[in-house]
Amino acid sequence: MVNITSIIKEFEGILGAILGSSTTLIITQLLKRMGKLNLFIKNWDVWTQQNDDFGGTSMIKATSCNEAYYYITFNMEIYNGSDIPKIMRDVNIAFYKDKKELFKIVPCDIDNDKIIGGGFRDSQKVNVLNIEPKKCTTKDFGFSIDDINMLDSLKEVNNIYFIHTNESIKVKKLLIRKQVI
Repeated sequence: MVNITSIIKEFEGILGAILGSSTTLIITQLLKRMGKLNLFIKNWDVWTQQNDDFGGTSMIKATSCNEAYYYITFNMEIYNGSDIPKIMRDVNIAFYKDKKELFKIVPCDIDNDKIIGGGFRDSQKVNVLNIEPKKCTTKDFGFSIDDINMLDSLKEVNNIYFIHTNESIKVKKLLIRKQVI
């Protein structure tokens, strides 16, 4: 026992330096992970189709929930307050009546639309969003509602949420609006 204590006393400075360095590394890594994603909805526009004078259709702003088709666009600012990249996966827009989920939709990432032959847009559904550290990113999303069951439920909607899963596999939910229109 005397030998161990004398050895520890001899190497006291070295052991203190090793413990101090490792503690600093661990705390630094924990502090880098601190911070969260802050989400801000900027615009929410609801469009519907109207027949024009030439036999085609044009998009106009919707004024009621009695249409047969809606195209909804919204703009979101995302700020990552941590020092590491954050991930958003399994992105959904969920429509609720009180606490009951009526339906949910995966939005399309309008920022990555591909224009094909004469103006047709090929929209890709959001898969994964990587948000850079200490940066504010603006994203444009859009989705259509034309399913008869969803259209019938729109009149009952009183909460709309933006839902995603973070890098820690925790589901996050942000209230976007109280009503569709």
